[in-house]
Amino acid sequence: ADDRTREAKNNPNVNYIAAAAEAIAYRVLKDRDPALAARALRVAADDWKYAIDGVEGPSTWSTPAFAATRIELAGIGITASLELHRATRKQAYADKAAELAKIIVASQQKTPVGKEFPLAGFFYTGPDRDTLFHQFHRGNDQAPIVALTQLIEALPNHPDRATWSSALALHAEYQKKAATTTAPYGVLPAYVYRLGDETKEVPDNGALHGATRDAYRQQVLAGRPMGDGWYLRAFPVWFARRGNFGVLLSQAKALAASARVRGDSAALDLAQRQAQWIVGRNPFAQSTMYGEGYDWAQQYSVSSGDFVGSLPVGM
Repeated sequence: ADDRTREAKNNPNVNYIAAAAEAIAYRVLKDRDPALAARALRVAADDWKYAIDGVEGPSTWSTPAFAATRIELAGIGITASLELHRATRKQAYADKAAELAKIIVASQQKTPVGKEFPLAGFFYTGPDRDTLFHQFHRGNDQAPIVALTQLIEALPNHPDRATWSSALALHAEYQKKAATTTAPYGVLPAYVYRLGDETKEVPDNGALHGATRDAYRQQVLAGRPMGDGWYLRAFPVWFARRGNFGVLLSQAKALAASARVRGDSAALDLAQRQAQWIVGRNPFAQSTMYGEGYDWAQQYSVSSGDFVGSLPVGM
């Protein structure tokens, strides 16, 4: 049963991640192991090219390999491009990073929605702004924000720098305002939702994790009403898979990166509160990290056993 085969496909998301890691490996190893470093850089350039071929050509469209959203792909693509630019100083990599940034900026909600509790600064899955960016169980929310911070640091004289900085500021203010709804803990709420999106986000057969459109709608309605059919949920809409640390920690990563670049001490404090929530500043006064803090509990660990520093999937 465990001898499974899978057709190899061009997965742009994986290729971008690999290219970034390999470019970093070149930088770290170039003095200690020049031959391995050179190989890493050569493969990084190949993987970067394969990622672009997969995104911009039809070979991966409408296939399971094309798994990440456009905004996620843009984020990791920027990271990979900038790491290759740092390693080679080739302008083509910097140009590609700046080009991908336009996808992130165009995918952000710039004007407030909801009359009762207006919010702006969150993201859609792409520039068409048709589907809100939502994840549950796993989380990759940090990718677009971290990418913009890297652009600001790597290309300080780029004409789009002010646009990137504005997007970071708008997103940070969104996170700050949303977190007021979970006082006194200041936990970052998961996402903004709107009624009607269940037809876009839940397939007709409801196969994914036992999802149904009715269950999706009921969870949205249980969130905080923002007005005009918009809702804010502290926890994601979820089905068979639960636990929000993947989402929460990726959002905290985004906030911390933005706060550092922008010198925003209030945002940095809010990012730290997310870690505090996990290790005991929560209604249970209990650390959820095994072996750290007070009243931590044994975790569901099938094959590895208990080990210090491990986290559950969330609350």
